[in-house]
Amino acid sequence: MSSWDFNGECMDRKEEYEEKRKHRRFPVCDGAFAVIIPKPCLIGQILDICMGGLCLQYLPNGSHPLSAHLDIFLSNQRFYIKGIPFKIISDRLCESQFSFSLLSVYRCGVQFLHLTDSQIIALIRFIKTCTRL
Repeated sequence: MSSWDFNGECMDRKEEYEEKRKHRRFPVCDGAFAVIIPKPCLIGQILDICMGGLCLQYLPNGSHPLSAHLDIFLSNQRFYIKGIPFKIISDRLCESQFSFSLLSVYRCGVQFLHLTDSQIIALIRFIKTCTRL
């Protein structure tokens, strides 16, 4: 029988995975979201983040996200980073640990591209204040 972590990931598969990221990712506190714009506009909950990218989960709205720009915001504070260019590294259906689940949840990993100085500063502030270091 497989064991599952708090994100619904199979722990057995994680042990086989070789980490390829340059930056350590940090789990994000509840209430952090990313909006992928323009069309199709998707909103997803940020699971983890680093200076190089983030991982989010979302409910599909009929189409999958395309590389464009994304915005990061907090639901309970005045924090917003606008227009971050990115490319999608992975986008996959998450296996549910509950066989009765009717919702399909996707997990999307993105890599940030060409951040401005102000975006870098805001991202550093976000990581310092909104993650579990």
